[in-house]
Amino acid sequence: MEKAVAEDAPIMKGYMRNQFEFFGVKKPARMKIGQDFFKEFGQPTIQEIPAFVQFLWQQPERELQYFGNDINEKYVTKFPESYLSHIEYCITHKSWWDTVDTLAIRVVGEFFKVYPDLREATTEGWINSDNFWLQRVAIIHQLKYKESTNTEMLFAYCEQMKESQEFFIQKAIGWALREYSKTDATAVVNFVLNTDLAKFSKKEALKWLKNKEKL
Repeated sequence: MEKAVAEDAPIMKGYMRNQFEFFGVKKPARMKIGQDFFKEFGQPTIQEIPAFVQFLWQQPERELQYFGNDINEKYVTKFPESYLSHIEYCITHKSWWDTVDTLAIRVVGEFFKVYPDLREATTEGWINSDNFWLQRVAIIHQLKYKESTNTEMLFAYCEQMKESQEFFIQKAIGWALREYSKTDATAVVNFVLNTDLAKFSKKEALKWLKNKEKL
């Protein structure tokens, strides 16, 4: 690939714990490649997106999944509600924090703004699943909702998963609470003080407030 930097590939691979192959293409170059691709071949239709993105997901190089997420993010507000299954495919295949967190915040979060009636049943299904990546998405998908956060849902999911020993769940709980503390510090502090969270989750939840000397 023309914009690949061979010496960057093993560094990028190592950062992802050697789980994925890399061309060695960083985000600015990837975005330019994507723009050039669509200039040459045209924009995909909404109907073409699931097959095209899932094809990218099946390729060994991780940058191709990032490109797929770029497409998901760009078109998510135009997705029909039936594309929820496509989003779930992306979450549950080749799962790692780099793709899952993008999907949670920039795709799932936006999708549920378009289809709010799907959110409760879907996220309840995820939080009650045995897939911790789906559980993580259920916890963090509201990360950018600020005042629109469904606090009952947020706190309920954190409460439900508080005994999890999975790092990515403990981290998700802390991250979601920390982000919401920027909107309602009192609610988060009260929840943390009255919930037997894992030490790591609690530390992460209160980090911003402590750094800002608000606690």
